[in-house]
Amino acid sequence: MSQYVEKLEKIEKLENTGKKFTEVHEKQQQRKLGELKTKAERALWFAETFGLRLSSLEFLDHSGKTHNINYQGQGAKSFKELSKEDQDKIKEIVYLTDKFCIGEAAYRELTLACGGESLPRSYLVRQSKNQLNELVHIRRTPGTAEGAQLDFESELQNTIRKLVSNSV
Repeated sequence: MSQYVEKLEKIEKLENTGKKFTEVHEKQQQRKLGELKTKAERALWFAETFGLRLSSLEFLDHSGKTHNINYQGQGAKSFKELSKEDQDKIKEIVYLTDKFCIGEAAYRELTLACGGESLPRSYLVRQSKNQLNELVHIRRTPGTAEGAQLDFESELQNTIRKLVSNSV
């Protein structure tokens, strides 16, 4: 196996061709640590076959500063995995962004701006919107007039489903 890896290393240069970790801005450092976290988790998948679980990694940069990556209590990857409290917070944000006509791109820029770290990630807000859109089917009004309308067939099906499930 080690001979195979050495042969691959000769064929493909497995080295970083970009800037060093300490040479990039803090936001880029966080992205690099996130990438390292994912790749290390993939590379160390076999640890679970020995009955071991990856809990953390510690890296030391050129300046001597340590950087820890914690695998315990990883954040939710989807809106449905969030706690009820976090889901409610995201629903409030969806309400505010809709009320003040703040687009997804603008909200994403807010999360990237200074102080935006405390805001929920934009992909979670997008997932929440999609989940809410599945509950009510709204369509554009036909023709050139601006407006929206509920889809009659979908609303009728939902109402019948509710009545049938309540009577059973």
